[in-house]
Amino acid sequence: MIIQSIFEVQNLLNNIDKHIAKSHYKVEYIVKELGINPSTYYRKLHEKRFDLNELSKICSLIYPEDYKSIQLANRLEKSIEQIELGEVMTEEVFFANYDKKYLHE
Repeated sequence: MIIQSIFEVQNLLNNIDKHIAKSHYKVEYIVKELGINPSTYYRKLHEKRFDLNELSKICSLIYPEDYKSIQLANRLEKSIEQIELGEVMTEEVFFANYDKKYLHE
């Protein structure tokens, strides 16, 4: 499974330009949202050297619905694991922590 994920990331890196071109967004918007200058963007695109955070950001921009769905599914999976491990708190403890953190600074 991990090896498959590596191949998928490599495939994404090799084809990110095609994904961006098919999207409704201009390169200028992607560059702005990444917070890098255009020359850095084009160098990274040419060298296929976007890091995982940058790839994640690009995918969230060009495939927002898919990104949100997968992110929600991952959070749900993690929540289920936490419940199974007993990593839960009562409603009273939750609200006491919330009050302490946000209402009584």
